[in-house]
Amino acid sequence: MHNPHELCARQILELALSPYGFAQSEAPITAIDDQFADVAFVPTPSGPVEDPLPLGLLGRIASRPCLMEPFSRAPPAKALETLLRKVLNARHGARAEGAPPHTQALSEATLWVLAAGRPNELIAATTLVPVTDEVPGVYAPVAQLPVGLVVIPELPSGEDTLLLRLLGRGAEARAAREEVRRRQQEHPRWRALGSVVIQYLRRIQVEAPPQGEEDDMDEIAEEAARWEAAAEARGVTRGRAEGRAEGRAEGRAEGRALTLSHLIERRVGRALSDSERGALSAALRDEAACDRAEALVLDPDPAALSRWLSALAQ
Repeated sequence: MHNPHELCARQILELALSPYGFAQSEAPITAIDDQFADVAFVPTPSGPVEDPLPLGLLGRIASRPCLMEPFSRAPPAKALETLLRKVLNARHGARAEGAPPHTQALSEATLWVLAAGRPNELIAATTLVPVTDEVPGVYAPVAQLPVGLVVIPELPSGEDTLLLRLLGRGAEARAAREEVRRRQQEHPRWRALGSVVIQYLRRIQVEAPPQGEEDDMDEIAEEAARWEAAAEARGVTRGRAEGRAEGRAEGRAEGRALTLSHLIERRVGRALSDSERGALSAALRDEAACDRAEALVLDPDPAALSRWLSALAQ
């Protein structure tokens, strides 16, 4: 079963990074095995192609082609072998004849570990040291290992670290999510991030609380209620302003539909056809269809999502 925390982290990273370049979650490392990077990113030299969110620290660590591996807790030292094999295989595959341009760009990639806990053993095993000209919580190796580390609990508060603090745990992550909730009216992508957060809060209440946060479920339930109420309030406001009875439902669905349309294209690996886009836009007006689409986006098998899209467009 996929870890809800790490699924949410991948969605946040892909949504935030995609205006700045090629961003792909669960990116295949090579064509000959089943190894995947949680997120692969290659920045566009010309800069963002659409109105983006400010990335802050996330943008600085992603200023060069990289892989990103979010962990819902402190990764153990034994994870180092897997991480090194992953980034070295990605570098090797980037040099293969016929590799697509975004894959070729990973020939000198760094793998960034985004840890929701401090991995003391991993730090010792890799001789990682704090980056002197960065905020606390960012580490680089003394040796020429292509691995970097962000210890999310050590990051200072503020907008510069907000997107990465969303990937944390406990009180720090709840504070970051609250910052996003307060900014829902500022930018459509804040609302899109909010949709990812709501889906995550729903999942952990139904499935299981994150490890180490079992005693915080009352607070998480209260947090989820605030998010749902804010989404409903946006629907009421929009309905009054536009004079449409469906304003309440559209307000609740606005962020979800924006996120889903983007993530569906990324998940199936292509742009949607006009018929698919029109059918999807109509379908996502229905909350049950949104729930189904979200479940399919999270499904490890993208073929299920493709079949659902084909059925919609018929």
